[in-house]
Amino acid sequence: MVHDCSMRTSRRITALAILALLAAVHSSAAQKPTSLPAPNHPAVSVLLPAPASDTDVLGYPLRRIDRLAVRRLLVAGSFDALETLLAAYDDSAARDYRLELRLFDAYGAFASCVPPLAPLLDQWVQQRPSSGAALLARANFLLACGWRARGGAYAKDTPDQQLALMGQLFRAALNDLGQAQTLAPNSLVGYDDLMNIARVKGDVALSRRYLEQGLKVQPYSFVLRAEYMSVLLPRWGGSYEAMDDFVAESAPYAAMNPRIRTLQGFADWDRARLLLDSNANVQAEQEFQQALRYGDLPRFLFERGRFFGRTGRYRDALADLNSALTHNPQQHDALFERARVEYALGGDAPDSARAQFYAQALEDIELAVKLDPTEYRYQDLLARYHLTIAAVPAARVVIRKGWSSAPVSSPTLDARMRETVTQSAARTPRTAFYDIAYPQDSTELAQMNGYAILLVTAVVRDSAEIPLARVYVRTSDGEHTLWPIATVASRVSPANFGLVPLGSFRVDGVYLFPVAARISPGDMLVDFAAHRQGQALERLDGSIGLPSWLAGAARPAGPPAPSALWEMVRREDPDLAPLLASGEQ
Repeated sequence: MVHDCSMRTSRRITALAILALLAAVHSSAAQKPTSLPAPNHPAVSVLLPAPASDTDVLGYPLRRIDRLAVRRLLVAGSFDALETLLAAYDDSAARDYRLELRLFDAYGAFASCVPPLAPLLDQWVQQRPSSGAALLARANFLLACGWRARGGAYAKDTPDQQLALMGQLFRAALNDLGQAQTLAPNSLVGYDDLMNIARVKGDVALSRRYLEQGLKVQPYSFVLRAEYMSVLLPRWGGSYEAMDDFVAESAPYAAMNPRIRTLQGFADWDRARLLLDSNANVQAEQEFQQALRYGDLPRFLFERGRFFGRTGRYRDALADLNSALTHNPQQHDALFERARVEYALGGDAPDSARAQFYAQALEDIELAVKLDPTEYRYQDLLARYHLTIAAVPAARVVIRKGWSSAPVSSPTLDARMRETVTQSAARTPRTAFYDIAYPQDSTELAQMNGYAILLVTAVVRDSAEIPLARVYVRTSDGEHTLWPIATVASRVSPANFGLVPLGSFRVDGVYLFPVAARISPGDMLVDFAAHRQGQALERLDGSIGLPSWLAGAARPAGPPAPSALWEMVRREDPDLAPLLASGEQ
C-alpha cells in the first residue's frame, strides 16, 4: 500500500462529525376510515411509546413509527420482518388515510444517506428481486443521497459537479421506482417519490400524472397532495395561482380528511420563508400566523419555531418546536433546532434549571445525529455541546457517531505528531497533518474511479476554529473541493502522545482525493471555520514516485463503487469505520 504524508502548521479545526458519504453511493378507491390495529411483525415493535393523546386535532394518530427500530431490522438482515411490516403499512394506508404518516415514517428509516445502508439495501434487493418494498427502500435512500449531493443552494449557485451527481443518483432511484410500481402499485410512497423527482425536473404535468395515480389508491391522502403543492411552488416553476386552484380542487375531500384544509396555508408559509430571506421579519411572522389559521401543521410550526429561535425569541420557539415534535417526534431538523433553543435557554437560566435545559439539548441533538448521522450541522452541534457543557459525564463522550474520546488512529500521523510536540510547531496555535492512502492495485484503482483516500488531522488550541470548512486542491484549471467521507472530533488528553502542547482539540477528516491531482502541479489547501482560509497543507509538484499504474491515473469521471470505497475505509481507517454505522451505539 502506497502512502503519502506530511505535516503543516495550520490554525483552526475541531468538532464536526460524519458528513455525507455522497460519492459512496452507486451510480381502486379507498374505503372510509375504519379502526385498524397498528401492524407489527411478531416479536418486533416499531411503534414509539404511546403519547398522552391518541390523535392530533386533525384526526391522525399521534403514535408514530420509530425509524431507528425499522433501520435496525435492515442492519440485522431481518428482511422477512421488513417485508411484513412495510406490506402491512402499505395496505393500512390504502384502506385508512389516517395511517399514511406511519407508512411514510417506515420508509423514512431509509431516507438518510448513511453509507453502510447501501450494501445492506443492495443485499435486500438481490435476495428479494420481486420485492417492491426493497426497491422502494433503496429508492428512498438514493433520493436522500441525491438531495445531499445537490446541497441547499439555488441551482444557479450549485456547482455542475454536484448537480451531475444528483442526476446520477436520481436516475438510479427512478430505475428502482419503475420496477417497484409494477411490484407494489398500491404503495403511496412510490408516487410521492416520483413526484419528488418530477419537481426537480420542473415537470408539473408529469407530477400531476403521478398524483392522480396515487389518489386512485387513496383519494383522501394528504401527503400526496402536500407533495404536489411543493411542485407548484414558484421556486420550482409553479405559481401561487396554481396552488390556489389546487386547494379549491381538493376542498371537497377535506370533509373526510380535515388535514387537507391546511393546504390553504401553503402559499402563506412559502411567502413567509421568502420574506425571511430578505430579513422582513415582521411581515414573515404575519404570513406564518396566516398559514397557521388553517391548522397546526407541523411544518408550519417548525418553520415559525426556527424563525423565533433565530431571532432570539426562545420561549416562543420552544413552544412551537415542542408542538411540532409532539406530532412528529423523530423530525431530525426540528430536534436540531430545539436543541439550539434549549441550549440558549440553559445559558440564561438559573443554576437550578440550567442542567435540565442542557440535558434535554444533548438528548435532542444525540437523537438527531442517530436519525441522520450524515448531517454535519448535527454532528458539529453535538461535538460543541460535549466541549462546552461541563456537567456532561465523561462516559457520554465515549464513541459517539462523529464524536470520540479516542481519535482516528493512523500510525504514520501519530508518529509525526509525537515528533512535532518537540519542534517549534508545538508553539503555534494550530497544526495540521495529512496522509494519502492509494489503492493497492490497478483493479482497486478502477473500482475507486481514480480516487485515493486522504486523512487530514488537525490539533488546535481554540475550539472556535472548528470544524474544517473544506479541504481542496488548487491547480491551473481551478479549485476542486474534496468530498468529505467522515469527520470525527475528539478532545486531546495528555495520554494522547503528550499532544496537549499542540492544542486541546483534534479533528480527523477522511476525504476522497483524485490520484491525478497528486501528479499535477498545484496546492492542497484547507479553509478553517474561522480566522484562516487557504492554509497550505502541501505543495503538489508531481515529483512523488508512484507506480506507473498510479502515475497514469486519469481524473475521476464519477464516484467510486460503494463497495470498494467502504472496503478501503475499513482497511485504511479501521477506527473510523465503526463510527459510520446507522445510528446504533
